[in-house]
Amino acid sequence: MSFVTSSYMNLPIPTVGSEAGPQYAFDINSSLTLIDSHDHSPGRGVQITPAGININSALQFNNNPALNLSYESFTAGSSATPVLQAISVAPASSINELFYTDSNGTQTQITKNGNVNAVASSIPGESYNAGTFIWTQTQSSAPTTPANFNIGSITLSPNTAATTNGVVLGPPTGISRQFNINLPFQPSLNPAFVTIDTSGNMASTVSTAGGITGSNIGNQTITGANIANQTITATQVANSTLTNTQMIDAVYGGQQGITPAKLDSYNTPYFATSSSSGAVSYSSTSFTPVTNMTVTLPNATATRPRFICFTSTTAGGFIFNPGVGLVTATFRIVGSNGANSATIYQVELDVSGSGNRFPPGILNTIDMFGVGPGNVPWITYRLDVSVLASQAVAVENILMNVVQL
Repeated sequence: MSFVTSSYMNLPIPTVGSEAGPQYAFDINSSLTLIDSHDHSPGRGVQITPAGININSALQFNNNPALNLSYESFTAGSSATPVLQAISVAPASSINELFYTDSNGTQTQITKNGNVNAVASSIPGESYNAGTFIWTQTQSSAPTTPANFNIGSITLSPNTAATTNGVVLGPPTGISRQFNINLPFQPSLNPAFVTIDTSGNMASTVSTAGGITGSNIGNQTITGANIANQTITATQVANSTLTNTQMIDAVYGGQQGITPAKLDSYNTPYFATSSSSGAVSYSSTSFTPVTNMTVTLPNATATRPRFICFTSTTAGGFIFNPGVGLVTATFRIVGSNGANSATIYQVELDVSGSGNRFPPGILNTIDMFGVGPGNVPWITYRLDVSVLASQAVAVENILMNVVQL
């Protein structure tokens, strides 16, 4: 053969000493023409490898994509590349971070410390500054107005690294409507109670220094069930604030819940009294209870002394029947606690003559300890009377009174 075809561009290469002219000249011209138009595409020359390329200025892609890239490798500059609409890398701390520069020259950091930078989020109105996320409304009329959120429960955690603790704020269970809760202002001077009205407005205007006053307590809403036994002492009661309407017992009047038992626990004296004896004559030689002369204590307390006294509803008293010679009558006061009884005081009256009258105060006495066997206090006191045979004494309109001191 007078020529051979090249492997990459199909050039007709004349065989030296074999191909005669003018064909030799034609083949040379054809080869030179193909060489002049070659572009290293397939069939137009050997394709160029990266080792054969030296890019020493900006490389234009003429709006064509770069296809089938495995990855892009960036070289960090002193700052983000100032070219508009570019992705670049710039040093930030110890990690080279990825930036995007828009057509206005505004640079946005895409990565931060190995993570996607939160500022690059797509949430409208979001920004970040000094550890705080900020959301504002996106309307052009309110670009700096804080935005509202409609979310579920919120967990508030302390600014402590790797903490798993927090306070969960959430709506009431079974909520069936929407309502507002507006937080109060912080008290400016003293700690305050927090109140809330029916519109959800919270306030802190009632100082704790003043305590809970009568205006905060409904009438007759605090009962004995709300007060622990013996927890209210004199220091909790303002001077001269308890009147008869707040107390019970014959001494204090009213039916407002303070019983003799409660008064007794603070060593407050109280008394009980009997009905009138009427006008009755007694002639038995055995001790006989005088009509109505029995007094029961509502709250007898051991070791509390009691003053037992007798008064008259009229000018009467004890009248010894007319007769000749000596008339003798014996009166006694008996204490009883149900299981036991004993004579507390006894007096014998000897009178000569007729129509003699003795005042009831002659029977007055003090029971110093007020207790029976087993240190059980006397519950009742009773007046008995006896006379000698064939004698009599009349008891007229007296009262028996017992005062526990």
